[in-house]
Amino acid sequence: MLKSNEVHLLPAYCTIFSDDKSRICIFAKAGMSLRQLLRLMELEKGVKLGCLPSTEIDARNLLLSFRNVNQDNDAIDLIAMCKKLKDEDHSFKYNFKIGRHNRLEDIVWSYASSVQLYEAFSDAMVFDTTHHLDACDMRLGIWVGVDNHGMTCFFSCVLLREEDT
Repeated sequence: MLKSNEVHLLPAYCTIFSDDKSRICIFAKAGMSLRQLLRLMELEKGVKLGCLPSTEIDARNLLLSFRNVNQDNDAIDLIAMCKKLKDEDHSFKYNFKIGRHNRLEDIVWSYASSVQLYEAFSDAMVFDTTHHLDACDMRLGIWVGVDNHGMTCFFSCVLLREEDT
């Protein structure tokens, strides 16, 4: 029922070969957009525009699956970064909680300058958790306040798995 040039768009025919998977990941890590990396692969393979054996959606799903696999490494990297900052500056503060299944439940951090601002201007502050990070399935919370000149002061940041007390 489909034209011969449209058959490759059926899910049964959409395949990403292993060498293409690694190239897609390398291009994405280099900062290329999805369309750019697919166009580059089309040029490399010498095929017409849109004639790869996989679609943009297939490549997007591949990148999302790799992000989910590396999600635990991201938490480990974040904790390691906080530890390094604490070693360099003893006024840097952070705390984290590991929950069931060795999963990061929450992490909070604050820089030395933010601690000083908090001590001076904590009488008026806001805690905002409206931003949800889909990549790690956590809420981003920030504490901000206002100084004597009406300027916004950053106090602290937190990543929360569950938004409760």
